[in-house]
Amino acid sequence: MRWQRRRSRNAVPRRLIFLTVAAAGALAAQTLIQHSDRLPDISVSNLLGPKPQPIAGVASVVDGDTIEVHGQRIRFNGIDAPESKQYCDDAKGFEYPCGRRSAEALDGFLAASRPVQCTFVTWDRYHRFVGDCRRADGTSVAAWMVEHGQALDWPLCAATGEG
Repeated sequence: MRWQRRRSRNAVPRRLIFLTVAAAGALAAQTLIQHSDRLPDISVSNLLGPKPQPIAGVASVVDGDTIEVHGQRIRFNGIDAPESKQYCDDAKGFEYPCGRRSAEALDGFLAASRPVQCTFVTWDRYHRFVGDCRRADGTSVAAWMVEHGQALDWPLCAATGEG
C-alpha cells in the first residue's frame, strides 16, 4: 500500500503563501527606504532604555579601562587594558604586574586634571556604561592610555564592550 499526502480542498498552496510573504516583505522594505528619514534610531541601546546623560565626577579606578563615577561603572570605549591583577611578560620573558601598573598610570593621569566627564556610547554585554571619557582639560583618557602603552586600541570594544 502506498501512502499519499492528500491536500484538503481548503488548504492554501505553499507557493501562494511564499509569494504573499515575499511581496509583503518587498513592500515593507520599499516603505522603509522611502520613509527612512522619519524612522527612529533602533538599536540595542535604545531598546534597553533611554540614553544616559554624560557623567562627570572624581573617578575611582577599577582597572586600566574601567572607572567608577558616582557609583556607575564606566568602560572606556575603544581600548583594552590588562585586568588589575593580571601579569604580563616583558621583552626578556620576565613577569611583571602589568594590570596594576596600567591602573596606577590611569589613576595618576586622572588625578592631574579632575573631574572626568564621560559621554555614553553604548551598553556592553555586562550592561556596563561604555563611554568616551575626557579629563577636565579635555584630554581623551582612552587615547592617552594607548599612547602611553597602558592599553591597546581595540575598536571592537565600541560594538561589543568586550576586551
